[in-house]
Amino acid sequence: MMYPRKPPTKDEPKSRKNLTQFQREELKRAVAERLSKKYGINNTDLIFGEVANYMNEHQNITAEGLKNLEENIKAQTTNNKNAAPIRQDDEESVKSGISKMSGASNFDAVDKYTQKKSLTEINGDAKSEASKTKKLQGTQIKKPENDLGFLDEENEWAAIYKYNRFLYDKEEEMKKIKKLEQIKQIRRDLDAQVEEKKKIKDYDKKESEGYSKNMQIQMERYDEKEKEKEMQLQLIKDMEKATRAKQIKDNKQRRRQEDKQQKQLDAYLMQKVKEELEAEQQYQTFKREHQAQVMKKLLQENEERKERLRKEAEQERQENIQLMDAYCRLIAEQEQEREKNIKEREHKMKHYQKLALEQVAQENEDKLGQMERRRERYHQRHEKKLDQMELDQKKKIKDQKHFMKDYLFKQMAEKDERKRKEKDQFNEQAVIWKKDNEEFIKFEEKKKIDKQGVMNTYASTLKEQMADNAVLKKTALQAMNENETLLNKRLLQELDDMRDQIKKKQQ
Repeated sequence: MMYPRKPPTKDEPKSRKNLTQFQREELKRAVAERLSKKYGINNTDLIFGEVANYMNEHQNITAEGLKNLEENIKAQTTNNKNAAPIRQDDEESVKSGISKMSGASNFDAVDKYTQKKSLTEINGDAKSEASKTKKLQGTQIKKPENDLGFLDEENEWAAIYKYNRFLYDKEEEMKKIKKLEQIKQIRRDLDAQVEEKKKIKDYDKKESEGYSKNMQIQMERYDEKEKEKEMQLQLIKDMEKATRAKQIKDNKQRRRQEDKQQKQLDAYLMQKVKEELEAEQQYQTFKREHQAQVMKKLLQENEERKERLRKEAEQERQENIQLMDAYCRLIAEQEQEREKNIKEREHKMKHYQKLALEQVAQENEDKLGQMERRRERYHQRHEKKLDQMELDQKKKIKDQKHFMKDYLFKQMAEKDERKRKEKDQFNEQAVIWKKDNEEFIKFEEKKKIDKQGVMNTYASTLKEQMADNAVLKKTALQAMNENETLLNKRLLQELDDMRDQIKKKQQ
């Protein structure tokens, strides 16, 4: 992903900590380029060296440290500029049009050969400069047209103006000779600048190629991270899938184990019932051997009933084995059927016991009542135990369903939370990019406004200078008052001395 390169703004933090090596190199390059454009391309090596030393010596980059670095570079570049003061004075004389020797202005009345050239005309291409140099070398310096006739002027302002013109023409003769040397020097400087620009262009090209390579590496690293992230997400999904499959398998095994335990419990209960019935049968047989013949019929019916109960219990056990998968749905019906059979058996037993009691002697009444109470107690305990087992089974199934439901909800909540965090991270990154873009646009607009303000200031300054020159032209030929005479006393004295010298020579 490409990030826009932008200059630092005021809204950035004052300290940069924990920067990567790539970020430090980018920051060093941006600071060096900005200072090179500000303090001159000729000082590029000096500026890059100072910035590199600062980056190596300071781990934390702060606004105060960058300010001190800029002041240090400014001081060094200023010292380098002060190495050629004579050349600067000459250039200032050409730019301002005011003589350093006499302080006289041109007043736009100088001849064509004295008019100065702008820096933009001098900085043309090499061919035009060569032709101009030949023309200047072939041009003969024209002697100033004005002579010493200004000494006969009666108007003081006119005399001063012509005297300044005389001095100015003398200066221009020297400047004309000097300018030929300056043009040669300028050509050498232009050639050096061309070479320097070529070096800078090559350097910028290398920097751009390095930046492109670094950005390509960053993009490849970003793609690798995205692939690793996708692989991690796929691994998490596979782990979740395996976990769910394992849970389903464990649940099936647990249900099979519970079904097996339930079958064993049913077999155990049936065996206990069978043993108790057999014991009861033996007891009844032993007791009823001594009873009357009337009880034989009752005993025979009891035997048939017990056999039927045994067969029904065996048949019920086989049905439970075959229909165990539908046990939870049919348990209520089975219990109702069992209760109905028990009630029928109880009803028949009560009927037969009633007939037997009518025929058996009164002495057997207490024993039969004891057996009935014993059977009732067993039946109540058995029913209570079955009810408790059913309640425990339902509670266990309900707890398992509740546990599975909570576990699935928890997984869904964790998945939603991960999605929300990823979305928040993407939104935060988008906000940062948008903020950087807005700050860059604001910086460019501010830069444009500042540039327009500087241009307006230059325009107003030029207008003021033009107005001042116009005022000076209007007042040039007016007679001097007392204050003006005092101010120009030195020039008037020089004119008087020059007149006296000429008179002495004429005499």
